[in-house]
Amino acid sequence: MDYSLVIAAAHAAGPCSPGEEPAWGRRVHALTVDLHLIANQAAQDIARLDSASGVGPGRAVVSCEL
Repeated sequence: MDYSLVIAAAHAAGPCSPGEEPAWGRRVHALTVDLHLIANQAAQDIARLDSASGVGPGRAVVSCEL
C-alpha cells in the first residue's frame, strides 16, 4: 500500500497535541480523502488534455501567454 497521501495529510494536519489523538486522526483521515479525490480529478483532467491534444499520455503541452 502506498502511504504517501497519508504522510502528506499528516504533515498538513500538523502536530498532534497530547490528548487530541482522536480528533487529529479524524483530520488526517479527512485530508487523506480530500487528497485522494484531488489526485483522481487531476489524473482525469490530464487524461482529458492528453486526449484533446492528440500527443499521447503525459505529453500535453499547456501554454499561457501573458
